[in-house]
Amino acid sequence: DDPHTEAVVGKIPSKVLTWGIRRTDVDYMAMDLIDTPAGGLPGVQFVCCHQAEAAPVTLPFPGEYNVSDALCAIAIANQCGIPLVLSSSALADARIPGRFEMLPLPGGALVVIDYAHNGVSLTAVLSVLRKYCMGRLWCLFGSVGGRTACRRSDLGKAAANLADFTVLTADNPDQESVLSISQEIAASFPPDDNPPRYLIIQDRSEAVQWALSRLSPGDILLLAGKGNESSQKINGKNLPYSDRAVVQNYIRDQEKELLYK
Repeated sequence: DDPHTEAVVGKIPSKVLTWGIRRTDVDYMAMDLIDTPAGGLPGVQFVCCHQAEAAPVTLPFPGEYNVSDALCAIAIANQCGIPLVLSSSALADARIPGRFEMLPLPGGALVVIDYAHNGVSLTAVLSVLRKYCMGRLWCLFGSVGGRTACRRSDLGKAAANLADFTVLTADNPDQESVLSISQEIAASFPPDDNPPRYLIIQDRSEAVQWALSRLSPGDILLLAGKGNESSQKINGKNLPYSDRAVVQNYIRDQEKELLYK
């Protein structure tokens, strides 16, 4: 589907296999894409076609970019001798820690953990989540220390355009000030928003807990940037930290409250 395909393929002397969603002149093609209905856990169903074969695929990751990745995986497996129908059915159970990882909360909200750490990836994930969100779409992220102001501006624009509310916080700031990083990102939000649609909470664990405590049924909270990382670099030290652990502790506390009510 990439417009540069022909230019790249033309320089490769060996056999080339292709995959795509919007083209029929490919070796592996996705057809009949159907998104999970709004309000359900995000995902997509499609049919993978290769030569005379066709196999249904249920993918627990939504968005065309994930369909494209799934096609690539199916194509590689198929070329290694794995039947199309086998790899296609196996994808229904695919889970990648930190990559569009979904954690439903007891109250009916959903948390999504993802590595999205630049404007392009954050835009892609938020755009997909917007389709499924029945309430408010929340976004929490920061920016790694030592990165350019351009990257931070792109992140801010993505959140300002697509999220209902954003929490700006730490993401491996190292020697940089979390506050100054967050302020650079916040500069991309409309100055006339009243009240502002963002909040700066410098400690990431506190920021995640604050956001979790304010979710309502149907809301979705995207925790972006850290993914499956188990530490955070602050002032030259790698300190233990996990978005997933913070969310799981919150879920356990909520379940205990419900149990004793």
